Amino acid sequence: MKNPIEVRKIQMAGKSSLAVTIPKRWAEVLGISAGNPVYLEFRGYEVAILPALMVHEVEVQRIIEVKPNETSDSVIRRVISAFIKGAQIIRVKFLNGTNRELIDEVTREISVRVPIVETISHGNGEIKVTVLSPTSSMPIKSFISKMSNVVSGMFKDALSLIKMNPEERLSIARDIMDRDYDVDRNYMLIHRLINMAVNGVINIRSIEIDDRSELLSCLLVSKSLERSGDHSWRVAQWMLEVGAVSVDVADTILKLGDEVSNLHKSAVLAFLSKDVDKAQEVLDMRNEVTNARVKVNNLLKLHGISGPLNLVIESIGRLAAYAYDIAEITLDTYL
Repeated sequence: MKNPIEVRKIQMAGKSSLAVTIPKRWAEVLGISAGNPVYLEFRGYEVAILPALMVHEVEVQRIIEVKPNETSDSVIRRVISAFIKGAQIIRVKFLNGTNRELIDEVTREISVRVPIVETISHGNGEIKVTVLSPTSSMPIKSFISKMSNVVSGMFKDALSLIKMNPEERLSIARDIMDRDYDVDRNYMLIHRLINMAVNGVINIRSIEIDDRSELLSCLLVSKSLERSGDHSWRVAQWMLEVGAVSVDVADTILKLGDEVSNLHKSAVLAFLSKDVDKAQEVLDMRNEVTNARVKVNNLLKLHGISGPLNLVIESIGRLAAYAYDIAEITLDTYL
């Protein structure tokens, strides 16, 4: 069927309810018949009918059997995958004789890296992770806003290291790197909620999304923010290897960083507010930001500077690129 449209009259059903019939051939395509339950979803100007048979149940439990010689990173990656797919309980089973240090390391990493974990218990060579069930309201865009704020702070603080003495940078750099975990946790939570919404486990209204077409856009924006967080902590990491920098070089880099930071925040705000004009303004800044990067690179060449500081400029450029990506997603979604 290609987007068929039929006219039906609304009928009274009981004293206060209204009813409408659907064509028999539609019901056959959907695999429903009289007596089958269906979900109704109000979408502002339309009502969608979703057969309950098409709605997947929450994946109650995922069992992960640790392979011989498997590293903690590999185990954690599988735990994260199970979390993102919506598992409520994740059991990690280790082989007999597994080094206790590996179990303890995996337990610590889960507590740090996996969000909304209710309990973590272990015994008899097994780690049991129980994830909190979705609440009645978990607005995805508020998590995107939080990610943006954290990334903005990380990026600003990472760039500020350029004016500090090299020996003063370490504690701030470590704090920036720790904040990246917060960005990653928010991204994983968003990815999990979107998967659950796509599979019909939760209603899109519970995550404050108006239309299913926004789900993919939210995932793409959150991924751009997650990558922006990665580049922000890399700036901090590389700043630890940068020696003393002259005032004119530092000021020029900070000016470029401020321009990119404002661009990045504007792109996210445009998406959250569905403002296509603001998104276009972000894209219109491409040439200006590119020229600013060229100016910085020329200044570094003039001073004979290479190495870590060039990698810092590269990461600043990557944040600008992610801002453009977010602006384009906004246009593609809301224009």
